[in-house]
Amino acid sequence: MSTLHSQHFDRRSIRLQGYDYTQEGCYFVTIITYQRTNIFGQIENGQINLNLFGKIVQHHGTQIPLHFPNAVIDQFCIMPNHIHGIIHLSEKTNQTPTRQIPKKIIQKHYDNENIPLPTGTTPNSLNAIIQNFKSVTTRKINGIRHLHGERVWHRNYWEQVIQDEKSYLNIADYIQNNSIQWNADQYYRKQIP
Repeated sequence: MSTLHSQHFDRRSIRLQGYDYTQEGCYFVTIITYQRTNIFGQIENGQINLNLFGKIVQHHGTQIPLHFPNAVIDQFCIMPNHIHGIIHLSEKTNQTPTRQIPKKIIQKHYDNENIPLPTGTTPNSLNAIIQNFKSVTTRKINGIRHLHGERVWHRNYWEQVIQDEKSYLNIADYIQNNSIQWNADQYYRKQIP
């Protein structure tokens, strides 16, 4: 068996086992660029100065609720090589997007009952939203770069289920101040002028 084949089957999901990512709640999401390449702009004086690719990501981030009416983007921050956001999934569709703290913070989890989970990507799930966002932005950016089929994003994304209002407020503060803390950021890569 080839090394590539072995690596493919050794991949493990970083999602919570048995958790329903379609249910109402708030999710803190981080998506990193492929090889942590700084392609969305530069931090200048604690502010992100988006380039064309960063503006594409910003535009499509704001468009998520138009394509997924159960989703609200509560917070969104673009950094040179990653993005952070808080996505609020609602059981209701076509709600008016808001940046207020959701009244209902996620608290329910599946217990250890044998509940069959769907296979593949479930429509309107957090995974479906992220897959769509990454796919659309990759096509747009690669179309401009004339590099069809090249990676823009790391193959996965990181997510945290937000459990309570205190966590929500701490995460929102982190997102809002992320560009000020760029040199100390775990994803920091020196910018080449």
